[in-house]
Order: sequence, then structure tokens, then C-alpha cells
Amino acid sequence: EQRVLVTLVNFTNDPSTPLLVADADDQVLDETNPDSAASYVLEASYGRAWLAGSVQGWLSASYDDASCLVRTPSGTQQLIDDLDPLIDFSVVDRSILIIPQNGSCGFAGISSLGKWSFTSDEGTVSFSRVILNGPALPFGALVSHELGHSFNGLQHSLDWECGATTLGPGCSAVNGDGYDVMNSGANGGHFTPPGKHALEWFDTQIVDVTGAGGTFLLEPYETTGPGIMALRIRAAGFYDDYRELADYWVSYRKPIGFG
Repeated sequence: EQRVLVTLVNFTNDPSTPLLVADADDQVLDETNPDSAASYVLEASYGRAWLAGSVQGWLSASYDDASCLVRTPSGTQQLIDDLDPLIDFSVVDRSILIIPQNGSCGFAGISSLGKWSFTSDEGTVSFSRVILNGPALPFGALVSHELGHSFNGLQHSLDWECGATTLGPGCSAVNGDGYDVMNSGANGGHFTPPGKHALEWFDTQIVDVTGAGGTFLLEPYETTGPGIMALRIRAAGFYDDYRELADYWVSYRKPIGFG
């Protein structure tokens, strides 16, 4: 269970309330919405993780945040100090702040990499902090993307394009893996196998391929079941003078659910 608090917050420089509380709940926490972040986490984790929590707002901070100080750890602490009488931060794993559109922020969404520690009326508390900057509906995929950063520090996903060659010196990185919500455009798709492995969303569903090789039956990556979801082929050493090889992963993708 990931305990989520979605807080709609505005500031003295912009007291607007551009999003309905019901819409925030629908996009983040409502598992009956097939496009929500809650639905994504439940499907992508094969039921091993789920979101539970509530939406509060709009709450008004007592200060001007035109400079988007809230994006920094100290700015987040300032907001916690301001809202502490209203919120018990000790029961929060993932804090998702939604603010009115602020051009000084320079992002659509941003997240801590894993959890940060703050002080509160309840003592020292630790949770990840996501900020959505005036999100336009729908934004469930954006939340799923930022939660990837917050869960275990997953980074943006890229595509290593080799053309007609399986792997060679002519390969190049392409900005955006269209099969992973962690690409910079947050356009959908399950986390890649190394991402799910880091989140402990696999158990016997990974098979390590040894030097002897073999024949393996892969289940569609987006479906729930006891079958094999990913193969890991160990790779150690250097690809060239600058880049080190990591493991190769093989999965079978189908346009099912968030696939």
C-alpha cells in the first residue's frame, strides 16, 4: 500500500482554484477510472502495489510563491510548516501537490527521487514529493511518470536505436522510449523490466538466461499471471571507451491495458 495525499494548494500571488477536487481524485486515486494513476500502479505491479489515500483542497498557503520556491526541499518544508495544523504528514508515503499554473516553475511535473525527510508537528517524517504545475485533464499518465521517480528514483527512459543492426557501433540514444511511461513525454506504457525489478514487482516472473541459452515462453508483459514476464541476460564489461554494458532484458509487449 502506498499512502498518497493529494493536496491542492494555492498561494497569495495566485489564489485561483483551476481544478475540481473530484477531478484530482479521478485522475490519481480512482481505480474505476482505467486511465488513473491508481489503475496504472495496480496493473503494472501485477497487484503487488496500490494507491490509497485522499484529496484535500483547495488549501491556501499564507505566502507568495511566484518564484516557485516550493520545488526545492526548503520550499517544501516551508509549505509543510504552513499546512501542518491541517495535515498529519506522518501517515503519508507520497505527497502529490497540485498548484495553479506557475510559469516560473518551468515544468509540468516534478518529483523527488525517492523519499525526502522533513520536520513536522509529528516529528521527522519521510515521504516523496510530487508537484503538478497546473495540470490539464487528463493527467493520470503524468502522475504515473512522477510516481516512478518517487517510488525508487527511476530515471527517464530512453530508446537505444540500432536500425537494422541488433547492436553495433552505429547505435544512438533517442530521447523517449515510447513503450515506457518514464519517457520524458509520459505518454504511457509499463515501466521497463529493470524498473519493475528495482521496485520488486517481479518474483519468479524473471528468468536469468545463462551462457547455455534455451527456449523460453514469455507471457504478454501487461497481463497478470504466474508465467515469465522478462528474461535477463547478464552483460558485464564496456561497450566502448565511455559506456559500460548493463544487463539485456527481453519482454513481449502487447497493446493491452496500459501497454
